[in-house]
Amino acid sequence: SVGVDLSSDRKSVRLSVTIDEGRPVIVDHVTLTGSDVLGAPDRKRLDQQLTVKAGEPRDVAQLLASQDAARHMLRENSFAYATVDVKEGPVLEQVSVVIEIAAAPGPRTVFGPVDVQGLKHIKGILVHRAMRFAPGEAYRESLVLASQRRLGALQVFDFVHVTTEAPEGQQPPAIPTVVTVTEATPRRLEFGVGYGSEDKLRGSVAWRHLNLGGAGQQFNALGKWSKTLSGVSFGYNIPYPFRRTTAAETQAYAWWTDIPTYTSQTYGGRIDAVYRFSPIGAAHRENRRDIILRAGYR
Repeated sequence: SVGVDLSSDRKSVRLSVTIDEGRPVIVDHVTLTGSDVLGAPDRKRLDQQLTVKAGEPRDVAQLLASQDAARHMLRENSFAYATVDVKEGPVLEQVSVVIEIAAAPGPRTVFGPVDVQGLKHIKGILVHRAMRFAPGEAYRESLVLASQRRLGALQVFDFVHVTTEAPEGQQPPAIPTVVTVTEATPRRLEFGVGYGSEDKLRGSVAWRHLNLGGAGQQFNALGKWSKTLSGVSFGYNIPYPFRRTTAAETQAYAWWTDIPTYTSQTYGGRIDAVYRFSPIGAAHRENRRDIILRAGYR
């Protein structure tokens, strides 16, 4: 209820709001249907993830979280069209409720063809190699999200969106993937100027090209100058030269140091190859680990 009290000078009012929550609705019991398509370990994991518990007050946030958990578990097991509904029924004159989390898994699916939209100067092979899946592999929702993160980390795109879309009203066994991107400005030039008690006047210039060869190859050059430290370095990075090889990198540098205690000259270079793979049996995103093998030469 809402109460309104007018002040004595009739220039203001005092509002009072009284809320009666009433008796909480208690969850009598929870049933999960439609999850029999999952293996025993996944069903057990899903039961543990359901936040709606019998004997506790009905909570809308927990209902939504349980609904999302069931849908995600099915979509992690190749059921791309899975839907989950929450059904409720009163018992004992509305003081408690029976909750059914009803899943409709649909058919098993695999990843279908990948359609890339928005490319202008970058070759499509970069996008295809960066994807965490290939056409024909079992569908997993987490791989779609991981592919989007990979593409965003390349720095060559201002916008990346990866989604799986089936034709309206259809549920084909191979679900198409649509990748929408907006290319970023490939060239970046930065200048720096400063002053320090030891370095005195110092400056730097850095130039980067994020798409030197059309497939996301990145070239960077850095030059620094000061009274105590001067030099240059160059780097060249090839992202995803192969599907599972994350990057091939080369770097060369030359630095001159001149301080009161010593003077030195440093020259060198490095060649790296980074390879990522996941252990066999890591079927779910929460279990999956990326192991990085890095080979280098100096």
